[in-house]
Amino acid sequence: MQKGQNFGKLVLQIPEDPALPAAVPARLRTTFRSDTTYLLVGGLGGLGRSVAIWMAEHGARSLAFLSRSASATCSGTVAFIDELSALGCNAQVIAGDVTRLDDVCRAKRELSLPIAGVIQMSMVLRDGLFAQSTHEDWQAVAAPKVEGTWNLHEAFLKDDLDFFVMFSSISGVVGNPGQANYASANTFLDAFMHFRHSEGMAASVLDIGAMGDVGFVSQNQGVMDHLSAKFGYILQEQDLLDGLELAIKHSRPSPQTKPSILKGSANPSQIGLGFRMSLPSTAPENKAVWRNDTRMSVYRNRDSTASAGIDDQSSRRSGGDDPLKVLLATASNDPTFFKAESSIEVMATYIGATLFDFMMRPLEDLDVKMSPKSLGMDSLVAIELKNWFKQRVGVEVGVLEIMGAGSMEQLGAGVLEKIAGRLAGKGDN
Repeated sequence: MQKGQNFGKLVLQIPEDPALPAAVPARLRTTFRSDTTYLLVGGLGGLGRSVAIWMAEHGARSLAFLSRSASATCSGTVAFIDELSALGCNAQVIAGDVTRLDDVCRAKRELSLPIAGVIQMSMVLRDGLFAQSTHEDWQAVAAPKVEGTWNLHEAFLKDDLDFFVMFSSISGVVGNPGQANYASANTFLDAFMHFRHSEGMAASVLDIGAMGDVGFVSQNQGVMDHLSAKFGYILQEQDLLDGLELAIKHSRPSPQTKPSILKGSANPSQIGLGFRMSLPSTAPENKAVWRNDTRMSVYRNRDSTASAGIDDQSSRRSGGDDPLKVLLATASNDPTFFKAESSIEVMATYIGATLFDFMMRPLEDLDVKMSPKSLGMDSLVAIELKNWFKQRVGVEVGVLEIMGAGSMEQLGAGVLEKIAGRLAGKGDN
């Protein structure tokens, strides 16, 4: 007001009871102990460095990093250690594999101070269709999170940790085509939190979505575009740090975290980051894998009113006519149209485009002469397609019928036959 930069009127309303206005309590920031050390596993990447600097800024004076790629002589690592040192934090870099219990125990012996907390961030990615994945691919992805987490649990079994935070992924909650191995490993972490709580030990898990400015995803534009489309929202560094702060505060078990038959197994120590959409859940452009998940029905109901208008705008922006609507409109006047090769071609291409949309594959790879299975469809995607047929096309097509189709053209012909039968039935009424 003193600067005279405001426009219009300012109104101050003072309540009759001066005791009513309560001061907003200051946010209690996390502070780390200076007489203990904290172990970060796989913490030399983008996410780990961000977390380490945040911890140093909040009082941590001793951090240890266990990583297979650890090297105290690496120029990047040296610069990172110097940055931590400038913040008053001593850093130990320990080369070792978290999947080897001997390496974890050796790292514990080398710690300069007693351990107070563990952050498990190790990860390996080997994406691919489940049917084409090898046992080696599965083990490479699962071992750091499954065997590695168990080894950390065993090594620090007798230590009264302030927190035991595991970095998981929302793919472990809602799945992600092409990441069955990674989703499975992260689901293990979600369950392991409950196990440690049942034993009275600290544990919390962060189910992290796609990170936009730090970490593996931020350095791979192709992966970024894929995850942005599949998960609907890109997280920023501060989102991760806020989630980590919450995970640390909720790491110790409490009576409220015990599962209840009536209330389910909701637990404040499992925190999902990124369950948010930049588009309404009903918008055609929204490809988020969890937008139709029943567990997200509250989210869907909350944005249903706003999304209706945007949906209409999106449809108008897309332009052109829906090929399925055109086909059905034409067929209503000429039932023989269903058997025409051109109609089968349209339907096969339409189904194929939907299938490739589910699998996040480029449409130019579509060959309607190939079978759905040879195009990479598995049973989970077949279930999605089955639901799509019922909701969008209005016919029932079984999973076995979809999986057993000799080609997309054969599937398209079968669907057209079902539509013709449905329309004929309506005409008899």
